[in-house]
Formats: sequence, C-alpha cells, structure tokens
Amino acid sequence: MPDLFANDGLSREGVPCPNAGGTPQGRDPGVVAFRVVGEPQPQGSSRAFVPKGHTRPIITSDNPNLKQWRALVAVAAGEAMVSRRSFDGAVLLRAWFYLPRPKSMARKVVQHTKRPDLDKLVRALKDAMKRVVWVDDSQVVALDVSKHYAINEPVGVDVRIEAL
Repeated sequence: MPDLFANDGLSREGVPCPNAGGTPQGRDPGVVAFRVVGEPQPQGSSRAFVPKGHTRPIITSDNPNLKQWRALVAVAAGEAMVSRRSFDGAVLLRAWFYLPRPKSMARKVVQHTKRPDLDKLVRALKDAMKRVVWVDDSQVVALDVSKHYAINEPVGVDVRIEAL
C-alpha cells in the first residue's frame, strides 16, 4: 500500500513531524494529507418531498449517518489546512478507504467487493471538503482511490491532495 504521507512532513496521523520538515513553513504548499478515523459513509441519493402546507420541497439524504461523516472529514481537512489557503486550481485526490471487515468473513477474501460503492464514498468525501480544501469539487481532475478491509489500519480514510 503506498504511503500517502511520504515526504510531506506529516506523521500518519497528520501531525507535523519536527524532524521531517513538518512545520507549516516547511511543508510542501501543494500537498495536504490527513486521516479521518470513523466508518466511511457513502453519499447516497437525495430525496425531495413537499409536505402539506409547504410551497418548497424539503431535501433529505437516504443515509442518516452521512452528515456526521461529512463533519468528521471537514474537521480533519480543516486541521490539515491550518496556515494554508484553499486550492484554487486543479488537484489530484488520493484516498484509501478502510472499511470494517465482518468477523464471519473467510480470511482468504482480500478485496472489498461489497457495498458501499467506491464512487459514492468518493462523492461524500469530495463534498465534505468543499470550501475547506478547495472552492468546488469540480477542481478534482484526477483520482487515485481504493477501498480495503481494515486489517492493520483503523476504519476510516487516508487522504492526500496534490496541486497539479
């Protein structure tokens, strides 16, 4: 598994490493890396309905845990962006999602081929970083993402954003 935190002056927890140029002045301004610990949630479909007596629709997500997950991502991203400006150009988003492994699953199963869908996980991640890391998620022009069972890693996601 590639090390998303290599050569950016951060530990795997996103904490500055004094011996690796990890001060805000010593970091590569074109790279941000951080980890979010918590079960990644997919961005599912939105539902809209107009209650009786209302004139405007109410839009809800079909995933009740999405709001909390997006808040976790936004906080971790915000901490990683301290003393930095938001990216204003094209970026590469790298993300490795670590999902819970069922205890009943055979050990020989290595690839995570079950739900949630990778594209929905990425959508939730990108939306959570809007106005924190970048102005709009349309700035993401390249992706390097994967999902895995959390075996030697905590459940969550490792994120690395690079300016292009």
